[in-house]
Amino acid sequence: ARQMAQDILEQLPTTPAIQALLNPVLSGACQAPAPSHLTELHLSLGWDDNVNLGIAIGSISFQTTTQTINYQLDDSYRPISSAFISATGMRQHTTASGWTIQALAGARQLSSYSPFDTLGLQVTGRRPLQVKGAAGHMTLGWAETWLGGQHYRSSPSLSWQSLPSQGLQGWSLQTNIQQHQHHTLSTADARLLQAAIAYQTRPVPQTQISWGAGLMHDQALGQRAGGNRQGHHLQARWQHLTPAGLWHAQWVKHQWQSANAFLPGLMDQQRRNNSDLWVIGFQRPLQQGSFVYLEYQHRNNRDSVPLYTHQSNQLSAGWLVRWP
Repeated sequence: ARQMAQDILEQLPTTPAIQALLNPVLSGACQAPAPSHLTELHLSLGWDDNVNLGIAIGSISFQTTTQTINYQLDDSYRPISSAFISATGMRQHTTASGWTIQALAGARQLSSYSPFDTLGLQVTGRRPLQVKGAAGHMTLGWAETWLGGQHYRSSPSLSWQSLPSQGLQGWSLQTNIQQHQHHTLSTADARLLQAAIAYQTRPVPQTQISWGAGLMHDQALGQRAGGNRQGHHLQARWQHLTPAGLWHAQWVKHQWQSANAFLPGLMDQQRRNNSDLWVIGFQRPLQQGSFVYLEYQHRNNRDSVPLYTHQSNQLSAGWLVRWP
């Protein structure tokens, strides 16, 4: 019932009277029966101008305590553009005990750079859980990632997110802990702890606006350069429904710095990272349970270590079908 109410909220214009009917469902006060099975298929294709996170400059400089070291970069550091195709399938089942079990498998293949072809598997279990009187959901998850045909990373996770404080609007909280175990580079192993707060509102029935902020502590479990990381994030999202379809735009900013010097003796300062993601897209329903979309993404990653500074642009089009 909550999923159906959320779909109505996101895909159809609503009035205060309709919102009053949906509020008890979203808050958990109404226990209407929901479909016990859900299946999704998602296909997309697109183009990315920097799939390898390359850098455009021809040389970089490292400042030590005594001198500046210049390093010339060969063509392997240059950005590589590529078309891609991706496919994702999802199966969801709701048990009588209240658990929602979801299994997802996806793959992306690049036409010009196979070392970054990806394959992912993810399983999650979610159930309602009240914390100090606040209604919300607890989610247990496990994800496996393959990169370029090699087993790259395993990521177990645990999170809790509250429902908006006023039904369809208001404040919500989220906490998350996730561990990354890298199979090809154990020095990158880490445990990520996050806490965030968000607010969502509907100034008119056809428009939803949300914004939020959060704190992050990234604990290094291996010999990662710079050690632990601490930072924060900001985000804002806008959705607007028109007779032709749904427009959406999003901005996400992440900032963090390492606890220790990045490379003592060569780069004695802490590593600082500042990244922005901009997204704008449009989706149009075809028939019940399916729609097509077009989306553009721009990423800008600035880093005190020049090797990690990069920009990318991605344009994609896709089709999603959901049943029953």
